[in-house]
Amino acid sequence: MELKNKTILITGGTSGIGLELVQLLSERGNEIIVLGRSQHKLDDLKKRFVRISTFQCDLSQRRQVEEAMD
Repeated sequence: MELKNKTILITGGTSGIGLELVQLLSERGNEIIVLGRSQHKLDDLKKRFVRISTFQCDLSQRRQVEEAMD
């Protein structure tokens, strides 16, 4: 599968494997949407990768997931 010029949602993208995916996939011209629990970490990530979109969301909270999807 060629992951170029796609819209990709990454959960947990502020550290670890998620962060590596943000970096790799954004370098390939994809539109990246990152969900994470820590607004502070999301803000730092946005400074590093200015072309991504970030949303604070705890996936264990159904209401937050529904709000993020809206």
